[in-house]
Amino acid sequence: MKNRRRSLLQFFVFTVIGGFNFLSLLGRPFFENMTGGDIAHVIGTVVAFGFAILFLKEYFFGRRS
Repeated sequence: MKNRRRSLLQFFVFTVIGGFNFLSLLGRPFFENMTGGDIAHVIGTVVAFGFAILFLKEYFFGRRS
């Protein structure tokens, strides 16, 4: 039960981090002049949402090693 609760907490943490990153990306001119920092920001946002999906899967289905 403790692992399920931790997985749900991690899901919400990574969802909030990814959401804040996504909202900060919306205020930038995106494709006109994209820098290396912007590309790293997009990759970090995708990774945060990916971890959120992974922890949501772990919450519902558990760890299968």
